[in-house]
Amino acid sequence: MKGYLKHILALFVIGLVVLLLGFYLDEDIRMGAGDGSYRVTAQAHGMDRWGYQIHFDSKLLIQQDYIPAVNGKQYFTCREDAEKAGQLVVDKIRLNERPSISIEELRVHGITFKK
Repeated sequence: MKGYLKHILALFVIGLVVLLLGFYLDEDIRMGAGDGSYRVTAQAHGMDRWGYQIHFDSKLLIQQDYIPAVNGKQYFTCREDAEKAGQLVVDKIRLNERPSISIEELRVHGITFKK
C-alpha cells in the first residue's frame, strides 16, 4: 500500500510540474519573450496621412489608422511618427502594460498632432 501511495504522489508531483511549466511557457509566448517577433509597419493613407499596424509573428494584433488620444480622426503626418507611436505600443505590450497612448506621451515623443 505504501508503494502505491508513493507512485500516486510521484505522478501528482510530475503532473504539477508539467502543468506549471506549460503555464510559464504559454506566458512567454503571449508576451513575445525574447524572440522579437513584434513588427510595426507604417501604412500610407494618402499624402501626409499615415497609420500603423502591429503584428505578432504573422498575426495582425492592432491596426491604428488615426492618432490615438486626440479629438477627431487625425492621421499621423509622417511615417516616422506612425512608427514611433507603434513602437511605443509594442514596448507597453512587452512590459505587460495597457497598450494605450496619452496626449502627454505623444508630446514627449515629438509626435505631431492638432490640438
